[in-house]
Amino acid sequence: GQGELSDYRWRGHPSHHTYSGATRAIGMVYDFIQDETCREEAKQDLAAIGRYAFLDGDMTIRTEDGEVSCTLLLWPPAHIASTRGLMILGELTVIHHATGDPAIKAYMEKTLDRFQIRQKWSKATVAEIGEAFRMDGGLSHDDADHCFGHLYNLLRIETDPELREYYLKFADAMWEVLQ
Repeated sequence: GQGELSDYRWRGHPSHHTYSGATRAIGMVYDFIQDETCREEAKQDLAAIGRYAFLDGDMTIRTEDGEVSCTLLLWPPAHIASTRGLMILGELTVIHHATGDPAIKAYMEKTLDRFQIRQKWSKATVAEIGEAFRMDGGLSHDDADHCFGHLYNLLRIETDPELREYYLKFADAMWEVLQ
């Protein structure tokens, strides 16, 4: 922290939800922030997350001692449609939307390929995506909460029709599995 908050430090072990929650929340309000100083701070925070968690860390979060604290994509394998994969795509989309950073855009395209979104999952049915959740060990309400928030951002920001279709099917699959 800075100023009166300078004594506050968090030295715990963050989970993938730490990054998911921050980018999801900032993404929900970013376009509505009227105060330019606040908007710039939000943009800088997103840029820092993008650099640390993706460009420098390649989805691996480390402690100050260099030990792995968590990975943003621990399980399932990248080629299975998953809630963690959707959270990552939501994070990257929001970060790029706010910052316009071409390195984030390139990382996002690499991630879309790694997750086989255009090659496989955008063509999958809602049932096939739902089956992938089962292969992922089920669908937790905690991850679903994060994903529905990311889907709000993704469907508001994303203009690519193929990706939008995938995100809509992903939402339908989550809803069916959760019922």
